[in-house]
Amino acid sequence: MKKSRVKFDDSKLQAILKKVTTDKAKGVRIGILGSGQAREDGLTNAEVGSIHEFGSFSKGIEKRSFLKDTITIKKKEIRHAIVGEIKDVSVGKKTKTLALARIGLVIEGFVIDSFNTGGFGKWAKLSLKTIAQKTKNSTKILVDTSSLKNSITSKVIK
Repeated sequence: MKKSRVKFDDSKLQAILKKVTTDKAKGVRIGILGSGQAREDGLTNAEVGSIHEFGSFSKGIEKRSFLKDTITIKKKEIRHAIVGEIKDVSVGKKTKTLALARIGLVIEGFVIDSFNTGGFGKWAKLSLKTIAQKTKNSTKILVDTSSLKNSITSKVIK
């Protein structure tokens, strides 16, 4: 019986693996990542964000999750973005760091959309008392000065 030999040129695969393994990016964080600028109310955006993300029974504040719930609601679109970025990394079009940065920006966009749409229509409506306390009697949920919304960022973790 004659033996067959199969030759496989894996040089391109090896080049891709080298790029991926030398890029030390490990993940991406999305949220209120800054040092926490003080607001007019004396709280930081991180503190205000935490109160609204989880709600506060003692303060009578409804849960209005702009991070966890947004990721849950938009998981299909986020998964699609991740798959696209993985494909680009696998064929050497971009680095893992760039792909993770782009995924972070996609999720940031969805979080901003949650502010603009009242949690995609799922957040509790504002009380008349809250509306009266807001600047110009705004009815936008979690948006008065836009300080909280504008504090949402992402960062690639190395």
